[in-house]
This record gives sequence, structure tokens and C-alpha cells, in this order.
Amino acid sequence: MNKIIINIVAFSLLLSTFVYAAGPVSKEAKLIERVNSSESLIEATGKYISKEKRERKAKKDVDKNGITRATDDAKKAVVYFVLFGGTDPLISSSQERQKLDEYESFYFDMSNISRYISWEESALQKKVKLNGGKGLKIVKRFKINKAILMKDLENHNILEAREDLA
Repeated sequence: MNKIIINIVAFSLLLSTFVYAAGPVSKEAKLIERVNSSESLIEATGKYISKEKRERKAKKDVDKNGITRATDDAKKAVVYFVLFGGTDPLISSSQERQKLDEYESFYFDMSNISRYISWEESALQKKVKLNGGKGLKIVKRFKINKAILMKDLENHNILEAREDLA
């Protein structure tokens, strides 16, 4: 009986780590400028820490996958910033936050993030190795299309449709 309970607890902890793995690691972003009513230029930080145990393998992993994975994290940070950060976040109430939690993996899935990001700067603003080369931190600029993100939020009934408010 105790083994079953331990297995259930271990499984639920494992499951919770996958749910939280959807969001960004860094959550650092700042608004540079509003391009137009639906697009914003945002500078975001992305982090990647290798899961490899051995130092040499970790450094090789960072050299091979670091920029790609840190860029993906920066893209997630952009979406996180538009949803929850800044002076006018899209998700502002606890009720909206609870509704979003059901679909969080949808909004932080890289295929959907690719729909929201309309432009990505090719050069990095900053690139810093962390933990003696076992991690990487980058800063990059992106344009995000808030209109597409808002439409998805409306389709999932997280936000009220603009037509309903008028």
C-alpha cells in the first residue's frame, strides 16, 4: 500500500514538472517600442542550462544546442511578457489566470509561439556563458503580433471577444 502511495506522489510531482516546463525559464523581457496597434518590439532574455552531468558533455551540449534552446526560451519570455508583464498585460485578473492555466501548454508550444512572433532579429544583443560554460544566456529582439495572441485567448474564452464588449 505504501509503495502505491509513493508511486502516486512521485508521478504527480513528475507530472507537475512537465506542466511548469511549458513556460519560460528566464521570464525577462522589456518593451522597446510599439510598432503599431497589434505589434510590439520586445527585447527578451533566454536561458539554457545543460542537463548533462559531466562538465565536458555539458559544455559540448551548450556549444551545440545553447543558442537554439536559449532563443526558444527568449521567445517564450516574449509571450509571457505580453500575457502577464508590462503596464498593460493581457491577463490581468485571477479569473483569467485560472482559465489560462488550462491552456498554458498551448500558448507556450513552439509552433504557436512561431505564429505570434512576426520578426526575429538575426544578431544577438548579448551572449553570456553561465556556470563555467554549462549554461548560456542570450538577449535578442522580437516583434510579437498581439492580435493573433488575443484571438487565441478569445477562442479559448479566456478573454471576452472585442465584439462582445462593444
